Amino acid sequence: THYAASCALQNLSCKAAPLSHKLQVIAAGGTETILALLNETPPQYAGSVQAVVYTLRSIANQGDDLKRRMIALGAVQTLVSTISGSTDHSTKGVAAAVIRSLSFISGRVVQDYPAAVATLTHLLMTLDDPKIQKCLMETLQNFSVHGAAYLGPAIPRFVQLLQPNEGRPFPEAEECAALVLHNLAVAEEYRPLILEAQALPLLQGMLQNPGTQQRRVQLYAMGCLHYLSFDKTIVPHLVTSGAVHTAMGLMNPAPGKPRHPLVLEHITGMLLNMAQCLEMQQALAHVGCIEGLLRELGASKGTATSKHNSAVALNYLCFENAENKRKVVEAGGVPLILALMRMAQVPSQHRESLVATLQSISVEGGHCRSIFEHGGVEALLTLMSSPDRTPVTIEYAVGTLRNMGSDAAVLEAVVACEGVAHMAQVLEDSDATSAAKDAAA
Repeated sequence: THYAASCALQNLSCKAAPLSHKLQVIAAGGTETILALLNETPPQYAGSVQAVVYTLRSIANQGDDLKRRMIALGAVQTLVSTISGSTDHSTKGVAAAVIRSLSFISGRVVQDYPAAVATLTHLLMTLDDPKIQKCLMETLQNFSVHGAAYLGPAIPRFVQLLQPNEGRPFPEAEECAALVLHNLAVAEEYRPLILEAQALPLLQGMLQNPGTQQRRVQLYAMGCLHYLSFDKTIVPHLVTSGAVHTAMGLMNPAPGKPRHPLVLEHITGMLLNMAQCLEMQQALAHVGCIEGLLRELGASKGTATSKHNSAVALNYLCFENAENKRKVVEAGGVPLILALMRMAQVPSQHRESLVATLQSISVEGGHCRSIFEHGGVEALLTLMSSPDRTPVTIEYAVGTLRNMGSDAAVLEAVVACEGVAHMAQVLEDSDATSAAKDAAA
């Protein structure tokens, strides 16, 4: 009788049943009753358990409102218990599929049921059924988007699935694992765990895969490295593992080796974070970061974010580092920076970083001649009077001219371009910074 009743519910709510039958089951309080039935059904009633799980799948397929209702009624915990306790692979698979469906709704599943998330993590590492593993991985992937705080124990398993010789349970396992690590690396507490799981060499290897079908995997791997770079204790490992060197190769990919458009944003974001570590400046320059950043700044393609990251990173690399300033000048950085400063379409934030780099370069007296010879005086004075100038831009521009002032030819050019009036205007400007006024004086 128990089995027959369970099958009747399944048949009333199945895919082939008319919508009116399904709505009658739901309207009659079927969701609560069916969940209670699943909780109370002894495991040895395998047929009944299977029929009830199939019924829940049909209900979940009727829309997000019912999914939210199921979550509120504790369906996640119930289904997780079913996966753990059932001996029937089909039942386990359907229960896993229902949880995956529920995980698309919101982070509430994660917030309300940490024990369920922990159990799913354990099941991922112990079950060997490929279909169930796929459902569990995709469920945890969805949880990772919402910042699940209980996925730490699963990190070694996801890292394991990145290994080329690993017997992956399904073809998309590598991509799924990379996405989970990408999402988890956003959270500060997961970054050391990803490092401890020896993920860096594997992430680097994923960057080197040239296949078009691997572009998303490449994106997730580079994104993970970018987010790891926010942890200053991990930054040296990014250099020693070769990840930075490999990333630099992606900035200028060879023909036939496509990259995802957003990969460049992650690369330049990583370099920006790393450039802020003074002890890393020489190591970054050694692997070609300065040349790569200048190439990105001068490229016709690229996003506004990648170009902004490049400008700021270049500024940091030149901070109190005479060797890096010399490399920027030798790589043609001065005429490129001046050309970009003259371009109206360059955002003001971007321009601030460019002129800051120029001021930093001008501190080394030997480079002032290069700035002057490429029209630096005219460009800086024009920038000071442009409509979109900012107090910061003016400060760096005046500071650069002050550093160049020991050259008589520069002083003559400043006077010829009505620079004295510009300096007087800075002294009278209430918005000008004290550093700008000092430099103007």
